[in-house]
Amino acid sequence: MKIDLQLHEKHLERINTFKPINALKEMIWNSYDADANNIIVEIKRNEYDLLQHPIVSDVIVTDDGTGLAYEATNLAFKNFGFSSKSNGNKKSPSGRRMHGSKGEGRYSLFSIGRNIHWFSAYFNSTENMAFSISFDSTNHGKTINISDEARTAERTGLKITVDSITQEAKDDLEKTDSIIQELLKEFASCLLAYPNLKITFENRTLNIDENVALKETYTKTIDGQLAEIVAVEWKEKSSSTIFYCDEGGIPIEQEQLKSKHSITIYVSSKLFSEAKSSLILMDGQFIPENLSHIKEFIDDSIDDFEKKIISRNESQFIQSMKDDGVYPIQEEPKNIREKHNKAVFDTIVVEINKTVPAIRTRGKKEQKLLNNLLFETVKNNPGSLTTIMSKVVDLSKDDQDRFARLLTKIELSQIIKTIDSVLERIKFLEMLNDMIYTDIGKGIKERTEFQRILKNQLWIFGEQYTFSSIDRSVKNVLAQYVNIFGRTDIEFGPLENGELIPDICLFSTKAYGDNALEHLVVEIKRPTKTLSLTEMNQIITYASTISTQPQFNNNGHKWTFVLLGKAFDSTLQDYMSQKSDGIISQNLHSVVKVLQWEEIIRKTKRQYKYFKDQLEIDFKNQEIVDGINEQLDDVRDKH
Repeated sequence: MKIDLQLHEKHLERINTFKPINALKEMIWNSYDADANNIIVEIKRNEYDLLQHPIVSDVIVTDDGTGLAYEATNLAFKNFGFSSKSNGNKKSPSGRRMHGSKGEGRYSLFSIGRNIHWFSAYFNSTENMAFSISFDSTNHGKTINISDEARTAERTGLKITVDSITQEAKDDLEKTDSIIQELLKEFASCLLAYPNLKITFENRTLNIDENVALKETYTKTIDGQLAEIVAVEWKEKSSSTIFYCDEGGIPIEQEQLKSKHSITIYVSSKLFSEAKSSLILMDGQFIPENLSHIKEFIDDSIDDFEKKIISRNESQFIQSMKDDGVYPIQEEPKNIREKHNKAVFDTIVVEINKTVPAIRTRGKKEQKLLNNLLFETVKNNPGSLTTIMSKVVDLSKDDQDRFARLLTKIELSQIIKTIDSVLERIKFLEMLNDMIYTDIGKGIKERTEFQRILKNQLWIFGEQYTFSSIDRSVKNVLAQYVNIFGRTDIEFGPLENGELIPDICLFSTKAYGDNALEHLVVEIKRPTKTLSLTEMNQIITYASTISTQPQFNNNGHKWTFVLLGKAFDSTLQDYMSQKSDGIISQNLHSVVKVLQWEEIIRKTKRQYKYFKDQLEIDFKNQEIVDGINEQLDDVRDKH
């Protein structure tokens, strides 16, 4: 039997764009879709070049799947670009979600060789039958020859043989290690999902465990559907890739990922298969139009995974120092200060050895002396480190210059100050949570205590407000219209720079650009207050009144108004469920948000999670209670 293929010029052009490695992947995917558990790729070298070196002559792929049924050949081969697996929900007899959908894979084999031969053995419900298929490129594969079928004792499966190998394929197929790495990345999600699946290339079986340096799994429910991310770091250096997969782990799309590490990210969800037709490129990532919020989950997971890699690498380096007997800290830290010192030392010693790797080639005695001096300096006199290092350690001038540049970026005394600041912030977040969500907050007064504590902690609304000041003309307008909140006056307390800040309504201004100001206005209710539509309408009215004043209604002023409370009542909760990021009103000059403290605390805690984990900080309940009481005593004494 012969089949005349309807192949147009554009189809021939598309065939010519296929790469041999991609054609190889398509052959394996076809076997996977046919429920094969054993897929073997053989490279035969029965030809020789001019120097009598063996070169690739044949590529053979054999599997133990269900084979191709004789009656399905016409449908399978006649129409380029059509696949019987094009239905996104199509599953194999064993329940595997099928990969193929474009109907192009079988013709991609022309990128490997000019002649293609198929042998199929299948079960026709009563007995095993077999037949062969062949086509070549002499007429661009437009005519396909199919033999008659006959009974066979062969087990079911396919055997595909490609010969008359192209020069590009001959070159590419010699890169065995590179091919193994590419196949591992492509099929890792399937190998993880189906432990019985075995793929062999050139007598080497793909083995995830042997080739993976680190693997982490992240899960999250989005729009009622489970999204799972499997993040893999490979031992061998390779480009980084994201695979967007259906819920069965079958890739739908892929893209390159910028990373300093050799990682592959597999994002699997039914959401992707349902939205397969609407995949678009957004901010450098393939994301369904209606699922843009999954981007944050992906970014957070990648960020966490890369931090784990960095932490692992640093831990391995520190352990190697301990194994060599050159690590200066002999006992585990007993308190927060000792943990500080250890964390700072570990960070600096890792960076120094990255910057000046020649240090590790010195004798152990010298390394131990250097590390002891470094640790003592961290503890007692961080500012003198450069002097000590230049005098005691005989670094070359170039190495000293590189070391000095490092210290310019990471000044030790500043690191210690920064760690202290981070500690205070992490502790304040715990205190803030308890003031709002425990009985401690019941006795705290809104105006004279709670807001006065918060006015020195504006960083929780964004780092840009940490070192901001007050614009006097704006202050006067804020005070003028404070009656919108049902108040008759507004109190101001002095700041160190001589400016004023309202106690009733937290307010700050940050300059950006040459002639522009960004204003933050936060209306904060008492810690136990549940917000309603009444408070929401107040902030809307206030925002509109302030931002539309003639002196502010231009491009030089941007406003952010925030209403904060412990919780929403049921009516406001229903209303806010339809809003994104708490935004209830927005225009060119202003944005109005209504938020619960839990959102602010959770988001800010996430920013400091890495530091908390690295420093192993765990405040006791009494420390938090004492901290709150100290803050209350401080604001009471000042007022």
